[in-house]
Amino acid sequence: MAKKAPRRTAERILETTLSLFNRFGELNVTTTLIASQMGISPGNLYYHFPTKEELINVLYEHFETRFEDLLNSPPPSNLEEAKTIFFALVKQIWDYRFLFRDLSHFLSKNRHLELEFPKLIRRQSDFFNQCLQNLHEQGCLKLQSEQACQIAKVMSQLLTHWISEEYVHSPRQALEPEQAEPSQARVIALLFEQVAPFQA
Repeated sequence: MAKKAPRRTAERILETTLSLFNRFGELNVTTTLIASQMGISPGNLYYHFPTKEELINVLYEHFETRFEDLLNSPPPSNLEEAKTIFFALVKQIWDYRFLFRDLSHFLSKNRHLELEFPKLIRRQSDFFNQCLQNLHEQGCLKLQSEQACQIAKVMSQLLTHWISEEYVHSPRQALEPEQAEPSQARVIALLFEQVAPFQA
């Protein structure tokens, strides 16, 4: 039986970095710590990613690709479909939660994120608007076009700032892996609270 090919070092670096960033926050994780966690030399890490900013940018691009794929999904035709899509969006944010915990820091220090992140958030808001408009057309919600636009903006804001809100209330525990399920359930409940008054 053929042996499984070992994962490439660059992939392992990204996986380790994402795990450490998510758990401790990017500001608290050095490239030396990443290398030590992996059992490689800092020089080996720098060979693949010369700067910490490059690591951040590559991780953001991975997140952006996955998130954009979800935002390109067909709008849901009923509330159950909407819940499935919203859960998928929430899970992607959780999987890259370090970005949202320290969002203002990244936007002030990282030119790439400063330019790209706002575009993604606008797409997110537009997607929520498309979802609400379609649910209205399918008879699941009763709301005016202007209402849909405003609710979509609120839902987008909730999704964007949910991680930082969780962190404020429990800095030592909020981002730990075991908090994934309760944290995601809370934000899904908040998202659906926005449309509950308009259900047909």
